[in-house]
Amino acid sequence: MNLRLHNLRRALSKMNCDALAISNLTNVRYLCGYTGTSGLVLVSATEAFFITDFRYQSQAAQQVSSEYSIVIAEKGLWREAAQLAKKRRWKALGFEADHLTVGAWQDLQKELNPVETSPARAIIETLRLQKDADEIVIMRRAVEVIDE
Repeated sequence: MNLRLHNLRRALSKMNCDALAISNLTNVRYLCGYTGTSGLVLVSATEAFFITDFRYQSQAAQQVSSEYSIVIAEKGLWREAAQLAKKRRWKALGFEADHLTVGAWQDLQKELNPVETSPARAIIETLRLQKDADEIVIMRRAVEVIDE
């Protein structure tokens, strides 16, 4: 299993929610490798989804890590996330509080009803502080290039 996904699931187990929605594109890229401009990651203890719209279907298929099920949203990323949450009977869905507007959060609450929302702060950013082996190799190579 992907170490980043594993670490997120460990952090998720300490939160009061069944799953976490990641909408910040830098954090999305960190978790699943997607570099496009429309995407949302939804992670529970047992499942991981990458949600995008039809325009990015082929890019997602090429870039998104195989641990993620790719879902093509027909009526918006958050609406699709809400449908997945309801279908799985999750009681609470965490979201990146620092990356969601109040208006989007209010819309999300309406879509999720009766699923509760649970704000999470700096979950992915905290995970990103610890560098994995691939990141260390890249950083060492960058130092070598600068030294040359």
